[in-house]
Amino acid sequence: SLGHERKAAAAELRALRRALGALGDVEQFGNERRALDAHSSALRAALKPLLVEALTTRDSDETRDLLQLYDEMGSSETFSALYNETREQELLAVWREQQAAAAATSGAPQPLLAQLTTFYDAAAAQLRDEAQWLADTLPGAMPAAALAALGVRALAALYEPLAGAVHDALERVDEAARLDALIAARGAT
Repeated sequence: SLGHERKAAAAELRALRRALGALGDVEQFGNERRALDAHSSALRAALKPLLVEALTTRDSDETRDLLQLYDEMGSSETFSALYNETREQELLAVWREQQAAAAATSGAPQPLLAQLTTFYDAAAAQLRDEAQWLADTLPGAMPAAALAALGVRALAALYEPLAGAVHDALERVDEAARLDALIAARGAT
């Protein structure tokens, strides 16, 4: 669980931010605002590895505590970015593992449709598990928003690898067609 010091620091930063906010744009408090921003940045930097670990291990309680701290600091976008980065890498790993397994098969390469079906099934199962974890972990409408953002990021990240796989499959089809044409020509003579 998060250390008492970090929770206390986040609470203190929140109170200071509220107090400075109540003062408005009084010029003489500019240094205090900059110091507050620096302390907030330092706290976010200290929390980042904890959040990555909580997300990686799917520690719901720790994730909720960290989300609360990020929200209190006004940094929920940092939380969302780290969540998406962590989960995107997991989905990309599913693709890489599936590609490695397809390449390791002896004989002819696995047809692209079979590769895509295998990947889709694995990714869909992972996203179903993720949807349940999000619903159990995050409050309100946040799970749906997080899952939608993850889907968009994952598809964008998979564009190049999938395009490469389609290109390779089309080249194999083209090579096979040329080979068939050569065999047919050879048989005609």
